[in-house]
Amino acid sequence: MSGLTPSFDPRVSRLMPLDKSMPLLVLEQRGTYSQLIEDMLRALGFDKVDCAADGETAIELLQGSTPKLLIADLHLEPMSGLQLLRNIRAHPRLHRCPFVMTDGALTPVWTSTAGS
Repeated sequence: MSGLTPSFDPRVSRLMPLDKSMPLLVLEQRGTYSQLIEDMLRALGFDKVDCAADGETAIELLQGSTPKLLIADLHLEPMSGLQLLRNIRAHPRLHRCPFVMTDGALTPVWTSTAGS
């Protein structure tokens, strides 16, 4: 993707503590993939997994909670995963929330243009 470059900022690459009781938010508009990701996370022992099918629903969910990790598909519609990440990075309460971007095409996705 032109204009996107990888970020190797050491502040971003710190390991986050693993707490299986931490709330997670999964954003995936394809129901099958959303269920698959949720099932895998629950099988790994995570019990607080919320799912949203689009960015607007995610923003509504985020009004009342602060997940410790967001996992979002790059190709959400109408708000893309990259647009959602930019909104989250601009939010005073959510800007430091770890964010994992997924891409069903299995191609590298770099999100440094969204800010860090």
